[in-house]
Amino acid sequence: AGTAANIRKMAELFRKHIVAPVVSALKTGAAPEKVALALALGFSIGLFPVLGTSFLICNFAVVFCRAVELVDLNLVIINVANLAAIPFELVLLPLFARLGARLLRSGAQEIAGHAFASSLRSDFWGSVRTFRVFIGHACLGWLVCMPFLVGIMYWGFCPVVRRMKSMIRRD
Repeated sequence: AGTAANIRKMAELFRKHIVAPVVSALKTGAAPEKVALALALGFSIGLFPVLGTSFLICNFAVVFCRAVELVDLNLVIINVANLAAIPFELVLLPLFARLGARLLRSGAQEIAGHAFASSLRSDFWGSVRTFRVFIGHACLGWLVCMPFLVGIMYWGFCPVVRRMKSMIRRD
């Protein structure tokens, strides 16, 4: 019974904090493709290996894209996707670091994501000094993966968001 209750809680959180803002944006006339792009960029940026910086990067991306008139990204949607990526950030951190180390042909510093996070909480600057090579490798790995992550997620989100838009029109 506990597992079923937890699944219901997670589904409710997902509906309230991810689906509802997307539906709201679509109801206000946002193009499904722009919403899908904001979701893909927000989630991908949310995986950036330097913990706590992805919010700033997402906001910078929105401001930059609007300033150069590239695309009008939805600030709320990109940040919702950014927050949704948090559980995956620590899981992918060692993988990004391993990829970055391989690309540089250097030895990978092995560390578990949860150990890294707890170290950051106890002594942030000390951890940054200790793990700077690990963080650098992870950033390089993330940078290499970023275009593929955005492309794959955009390709996956587009039909879902278009379907949501068509369901809204019927309501």
